[in-house]
Amino acid sequence: MPTVPDPPPPDRAPRRSFLMPRWLLAVGLGATVATVAKPLLERPRPPSKERPAEARPRDDARAPALQRVRFREADYYVVHADLRRARVQLHWKDERGRPFGTPTALARWLERRGGRVAAVANAGIYTPESTPKGLHVERGRTVVPLNTTDSTGGNFFRPRPNGVFAVLRDGTAAIVRSDRASALLPRVAEATQSGPRLLEDGAATARFGDVRLPRTAVGVASPTDVFLVVSEDPVTLNDLAALFRERLGCRDALFLDGGAVQGLAAPAEGVRIEDGPFVGFLSVLDGPAPDSALAR
Repeated sequence: MPTVPDPPPPDRAPRRSFLMPRWLLAVGLGATVATVAKPLLERPRPPSKERPAEARPRDDARAPALQRVRFREADYYVVHADLRRARVQLHWKDERGRPFGTPTALARWLERRGGRVAAVANAGIYTPESTPKGLHVERGRTVVPLNTTDSTGGNFFRPRPNGVFAVLRDGTAAIVRSDRASALLPRVAEATQSGPRLLEDGAATARFGDVRLPRTAVGVASPTDVFLVVSEDPVTLNDLAALFRERLGCRDALFLDGGAVQGLAAPAEGVRIEDGPFVGFLSVLDGPAPDSALAR
């Protein structure tokens, strides 16, 4: 298994803005700190061969939920999106071509149009010119094409090939290697490209370095179970991969961004992390997206 070093930490400490989650305010006087930090997620059940995940009845589909998970002495915000009910979409600019800029701005834009926003987080790595560095697809429209550059610079390209997180037109999700993504493009509704891939078929793709930074990533546990993860604490890529595999039951996971670039807005929970600037975003909506968010 190749050893992949992390880039050096950024020169400046990231700026953070936190609002106390309302669920934390509701904890009773008898609760302890250990109870608050207790992992709240249940590991998703793998789909049976007789009844694949996409065919399960919708009446048991779960609403998307933001929960706090502690794993290996670090705290994470985890959003579970059951695609039988939730919608996961990519965003960059509004209908007038203006970048959203922050997760909170996008969340408010969606809410004004009737969207029930569970969470908004930053998407994949971007360029110094503030454009997505790789594939970016919104509602079936390719805004930025697949990046197949043969380079060794930065996390985006290591280990090669990097990966694409995609929501397909049939309502299922997948993480695929970038060198295999072209065949998938006609079926893609939403997509972001980044790197490194953390897990492939349940195994770590590399042994990463020990640099600890705040990080954002996405994982797929089944065709309809997507996990969006934003770490509260600095973590290694190895720990992040282990979280997806051991706690969340994901077979595939993709690093999105981190360090001085990490964003999360969950309006209903009063959570906001904005260490920008930002370019692309992933939104998780409870139920159908508003019409204005579909037409570009």
